[in-house]
Amino acid sequence: MFVKFRDNRPVNGSLHFIRNEIKRYNDIILMDFHDTYFNNTLKTSTAFNWISEFCPYARFIVLIDDDFFVSLNTLISYLYTLLVDNRKYLYMGRLYEGYEPHRNASSKWYVPVSEYPWPKYPPFIAAGTVIMTMDFVSDVRTAMQYTKPFRLDDVYLAIVAYKLGVTPIHNADMYEYPTLNKNCIASHGYTSEGLTLRWSFHKRFVKRVFKRAVNK
Repeated sequence: MFVKFRDNRPVNGSLHFIRNEIKRYNDIILMDFHDTYFNNTLKTSTAFNWISEFCPYARFIVLIDDDFFVSLNTLISYLYTLLVDNRKYLYMGRLYEGYEPHRNASSKWYVPVSEYPWPKYPPFIAAGTVIMTMDFVSDVRTAMQYTKPFRLDDVYLAIVAYKLGVTPIHNADMYEYPTLNKNCIASHGYTSEGLTLRWSFHKRFVKRVFKRAVNK
């Protein structure tokens, strides 16, 4: 699982904490570019390059933003069901279709016609949680070298997938808002405090399920 941080703190203000985290846990990949919103595409391409290089035998790859809650037991159980399908290419998550580029220059998601002249984006998976097979990741890594970067990372991945002929698949158990749904794989919109609270609730739920299973 590859986590992308989206807090976009000033570089000088964040490196001290990041370097301490790396020194203590060795669990962060530090790259040489500014952590800004429109550099999320660079984060994504970096993730694909790193994963292909260091995790070539992984079956599934899951990209997660740091403001998402992820139910690991639910996710892993779901991935086991996908193994039965023996699918070579998988590009799955919260699907958005029929979206038009924002042409208003004041919009956070503004895209000029010069960068994207078409009236609609291809169907895309929201960048917050993306489930993929390693075969798809490897081919995307190659295709990215021949695809002009685009400022919106989830749309950029969709463009590459479109070029590869891979259709995105919707998963209704990935939510764009916080939820306590027991089938939730991932849900969006948490602060660090909210994630701690949601995790506590989830642990209690898992314990209850485990006790019921043992007592049967």
